[in-house]
Amino acid sequence: MNREKIQRRHLKKSFNLIVRRLRLEVSRGKMTSTVSTRQGCLTRAAGRLSTLLEEISAEQERRVEEGAHGAKELRKLIQEKRSELKKEEMSRTS
Repeated sequence: MNREKIQRRHLKKSFNLIVRRLRLEVSRGKMTSTVSTRQGCLTRAAGRLSTLLEEISAEQERRVEEGAHGAKELRKLIQEKRSELKKEEMSRTS
């Protein structure tokens, strides 16, 4: 649990850092007078943004996968408990 919080905090910090860099690149691009420099800044910003989106989607997939795995284990545990209760009920009635 603690490790998960640390990972989340780290992901949030890196996300905020990348967003800050994106804003800086875009503002640099807007302030420059030459078109090629502006395009370069905006291209770098777009590249960083696409990388960030890929990282976020990978993180979401990992969390969904972990959640699905946990849900499967939980269903299995519930089924085991139900079968134990049925066995106890059968032994009581007979």
